[in-house]
Amino acid sequence: MSIHELATNASKYGSLSNPQGHVAVEWDDSDQQLTLTWRETGGPPVKEPQKDGFGLTLIRGEVVSRLRGNVETIFAPEGLQVQISFPLDGI
Repeated sequence: MSIHELATNASKYGSLSNPQGHVAVEWDDSDQQLTLTWRETGGPPVKEPQKDGFGLTLIRGEVVSRLRGNVETIFAPEGLQVQISFPLDGI
């Protein structure tokens, strides 16, 4: 659900809303933890929202509550960056 929400928002409002935009997704599964990094570039300028919308609320709820993980967001002007990490044990 988290990846779907990021992709949906990127296509509606972010880097994938124009032909020059890109999304880079990287992951690492070392030290019994999965870390996924989502980076958008080439889209419209990004501004940090005053409050979390549905998407970030959903992502944080799923990752923090269900997976005992962490979500970090950076609203850089050149594109949104999100890092999701959670332990692999017990999933």
